[in-house]
Amino acid sequence: RAGRAKGRERELILEAIAINARLREQVREKLTVLRGFQRELDVTAGRYRQFGADRGIDPDAEPA
Repeated sequence: RAGRAKGRERELILEAIAINARLREQVREKLTVLRGFQRELDVTAGRYRQFGADRGIDPDAEPA
């Protein structure tokens, strides 16, 4: 019985390691996508600020 318990414990640990590795990869992939999206938003924000500045709009001023 102790041998069976050790074998099951080993299976559970290996399964946990595999699940953790898959989750870590999924998070890495999502972070890559999110970083790209953030870069796009930063570029858009810069364009909006420049568009406003060209028209004398202070982006940090309180809304009317």
